[in-house]
Amino acid sequence: MKQVKMFGSQAEVAEQVRRQRTLVERVREIMVQGHWWSLGGIVAMLKSRGVEASDASVSARLRDLRKPKYGGYTVERRKSVDPAARKSFVYRVTPAGGAS
Repeated sequence: MKQVKMFGSQAEVAEQVRRQRTLVERVREIMVQGHWWSLGGIVAMLKSRGVEASDASVSARLRDLRKPKYGGYTVERRKSVDPAARKSFVYRVTPAGGAS
């Protein structure tokens, strides 16, 4: 198992682990509905629920959802259809095996 280095006191490290796990769970709650979401849309939804997150942290949690430990979901990505959102992608999560 890969060791992740965290810095700070034991309490700070425990908080980092708790927050990461919570963020994965909260991103999953949003994504399992099967809708297409931009990173900014996920961040905005999290913020409306009182959770601060960046595009980068949400992107990392989407990658985590592919791991068996977090459900082994299929994370689909496609270019946004919004012409104002150049070089932007939207994401959808489906259960492993592709059932949607």
